[in-house]
Amino acid sequence: METVPLVITIIGALVVVAGFVYAFNLRKRGRVQVGSRPFLTMTIMIGLGTGILVAGVGAALS
Repeated sequence: METVPLVITIIGALVVVAGFVYAFNLRKRGRVQVGSRPFLTMTIMIGLGTGILVAGVGAALS
């Protein structure tokens, strides 16, 4: 695997993990309401990280 796709894949995976850690901390603090700013932040982090992860894997396979 080349260096750049590997780095992109690692960054994507780290962003996804950070999103899930953030979600776990939100649930630990209390109830999270759908549509609230923390919920949207969590959703965007997980979605963006997944997109970066898929782009890295796609670049590695092409």
